[in-house]
Amino acid sequence: MATCYRPMMATPALDSYRRLVQRLPLLQRLAQTRKLQPKVLVKVLASIEQDLAQVGDGRSIARRGERPVKNAANVVRQARASLARIKKHLGQ
Repeated sequence: MATCYRPMMATPALDSYRRLVQRLPLLQRLAQTRKLQPKVLVKVLASIEQDLAQVGDGRSIARRGERPVKNAANVVRQARASLARIKKHLGQ
């Protein structure tokens, strides 16, 4: 039996970038509040750090030329800044 599937390229950095874009508003709100639940944030922060590591500085994603990706470096910068503020509030 023959099946016809279109080959798909794996894009882990782009997938991580898209997750960061979705999470950025929440991350920024968390960075502004002082009432943080460390037990909950440990898991959230770990996944965000993984996405940031995968994306790097955002330049390789921005080079793809896709319209929503042109501000990748800015999204990464904002996510890193919010993450740093959250860690500071948590005493990390």
